[in-house]
Amino acid sequence: MCTSLSITNINSFSTLIPPDISERINLPYIYGIGILALGTKKYAPAGVLLYRLHKRSDGNRIEIEWINVSSKKRRLGYAKALLNELATEAVSLNADSLILDLPASDASEEMTAFLGHFGFSFSLQISPITSLPYSEVMKLLILNDDVKDPRIRFVKDISASTFKRSLQQILGNTSDDIPDILNTDISWYDTEVSSVLMSGATPIAMLLFHRCPTGKLQIVFMGGTQSVSSKDYMILMQAAAKEEKTTTLNDNYDIEILLRSESGMTVVDNLYPNHPARLVIRAGIAV
Repeated sequence: MCTSLSITNINSFSTLIPPDISERINLPYIYGIGILALGTKKYAPAGVLLYRLHKRSDGNRIEIEWINVSSKKRRLGYAKALLNELATEAVSLNADSLILDLPASDASEEMTAFLGHFGFSFSLQISPITSLPYSEVMKLLILNDDVKDPRIRFVKDISASTFKRSLQQILGNTSDDIPDILNTDISWYDTEVSSVLMSGATPIAMLLFHRCPTGKLQIVFMGGTQSVSSKDYMILMQAAAKEEKTTTLNDNYDIEILLRSESGMTVVDNLYPNHPARLVIRAGIAV
């Protein structure tokens, strides 16, 4: 039996989906499908799938963010049932393609074989997600440890309406990610370390963080106007690193960066030339 996932029932599938993934059901354009299987006395979670709808100028696309079937229920058709249900939902959402990124390792061999039978094709891609040790980020403090840049505003110090207006000004009308970014509630961001770079009274760049249930820190948006340079992003990163230093005593963790565009990758490359690039197998299929 398939069921739609929401914030009210996703915890019932906690054995199949980790908290840092399941919390994403709170975001706009994130949807989920769960499968319940009848056991000896009651229904129990058998499979789960979480996906994101990308509303793009060249056609809507669905990205599968998580798919998992209980180890006791594998090879019984539950993964196929999840994908069939997703295909039906994709049509109703006017999506024309599905994608799924898998680790570029032997661990993905069984999944790629399954998806191949389902009709997916594959290509090798650089992952849009990279990670940096917090210690690497902290090295920026050496460059400017005692100087407080007057152009920096932290999101905690501005109203929700000002934040949304500033974000809209920075985004302009050029990004495919505008709908989901603007519809994400300010509460999703860690407002203590998320920051805005101002030029007079005008916001010109933002660095937005999210703190996961496990404590992992993610950079979920880094963007600005055409006038913003890599040095400006470094200033934002410095400010964030200083704030994080005062709010946590733990420096033994990675900061995850979700890169939304090639320009974002370029900024990270300029700030951290030796950051690790991770390869993924991208599975794709037309709906």
